[in-house]
Amino acid sequence: MMPMNGVLLLFALLFSCSTQTLALIPKPTNYAKTTTACNLPLDTKFQHDYPSCYILTSCLRRFESRLITKHMPMPEVNSDDCIIDSIKIEIRNGCDESEYGVWPSESMDESYIVSILEGEIKINSNEIWGTMRALETILQLIYTNNFGENIIFNGLIEDNPKYSYRGLLVNTAKYFIPIDTLRRTIDTMAMVKMNVLHWHITDDESFPYVSSVYPELSEKGAFHPQTCTYNELDITSLLEYARLRGVRVIPELDTPGHTLSWGKAYPHLLTECFDKSEPDGNFGPMNPARQFTYDFLENIYKEVILRFPDGYIHLGGNDIYLHCWKSNPEIIEFMSAMQFGNDYYKLEAYYMENLVQIVLNATNPEPTTTPIIYQEIFEHGFNVSEMNCSDLLKNP
Repeated sequence: MMPMNGVLLLFALLFSCSTQTLALIPKPTNYAKTTTACNLPLDTKFQHDYPSCYILTSCLRRFESRLITKHMPMPEVNSDDCIIDSIKIEIRNGCDESEYGVWPSESMDESYIVSILEGEIKINSNEIWGTMRALETILQLIYTNNFGENIIFNGLIEDNPKYSYRGLLVNTAKYFIPIDTLRRTIDTMAMVKMNVLHWHITDDESFPYVSSVYPELSEKGAFHPQTCTYNELDITSLLEYARLRGVRVIPELDTPGHTLSWGKAYPHLLTECFDKSEPDGNFGPMNPARQFTYDFLENIYKEVILRFPDGYIHLGGNDIYLHCWKSNPEIIEFMSAMQFGNDYYKLEAYYMENLVQIVLNATNPEPTTTPIIYQEIFEHGFNVSEMNCSDLLKNP
């Protein structure tokens, strides 16, 4: 998964190429370019038969607004008396949002073909997502000549992404990131055709997610309960913003470690650390020996799953501080009762098995949410062969 500065670097590269070469980011499957250049006027008309495809309407508005911005300079190029008078769009599977919106998903088809020929641009795709990516490609192909004209060369572009998951992870708990900044991040992702925002929304440092079932989590755990939180409206609006740009949003509530902020409101969730049979004033990971922990997690994960419609949720599972578990008398007694011996990886697996089952049961009668877990816990022997758990991500 690419960090945010990597995306910004890619985007910067697009505008730092030589005046003779435009780099398409990412590189398409095939790109054949001619030497014939056409003028792409600001009033070029769009032709399509999808009046109820509101994603397309949004895409075309953004295209028009970005068409008037500066493009790669190529002063010496003229339009060869060729003027693009229309951009024709054909979506093979159609796009009708008159009853309900269309959401990006793991299985969305982002393939497309763009032909620029004889004064016309044609976009062919199977789904709206391919059209969306095609429009971004066209914007990357535009030059500006000495007369201030937008110039584009005739050619043919075929593209079908090699990877269905092209993600960016943002951690809004270590450092709070305002919603407007997240929107700009999504804009940048869409420009380089990244399609998954992995939102690491909680951590040790803060709990900015405003829960309806446990409002004290953010009231006591956020950097500031009003200015450094994400309420339901914030999340809903950001998800819609991402949807219109073909970006999925996968939330992560990392447990059982990285949860000190949870304990500010609910200290009984966490394991109290001991030193020589006495509490040392510190807390460690969530306490896996208490039923209270799992009841609490069931309530909050059900809420998160309802708010985030993607179908995937990240459960974390990394950087678990085992020393605190090993020092706690309650945990030691539980280990003995469960016949885990001194293998605290078994306790780690016990916790995660319960959490995975909570997520799978959250949408009865049939599971519709797939949990994601960092690879670290699998390296400790955790086995989910009988569970619906996929997309392992290794912590850097």
